[in-house]
Amino acid sequence: GIGAVVGALSRNIADLQNHHGSYFSIYDHPAVALQ
Repeated sequence: GIGAVVGALSRNIADLQNHHGSYFSIYDHPAVALQ
């Protein structure tokens, strides 16, 4: 549901801020990360 999406986005944003882009490519291009 919406809550799950918001929670996932919140964690992604927190990780981006904490790691300064370490996971940015994974979050921005999930299809590429899975290949």
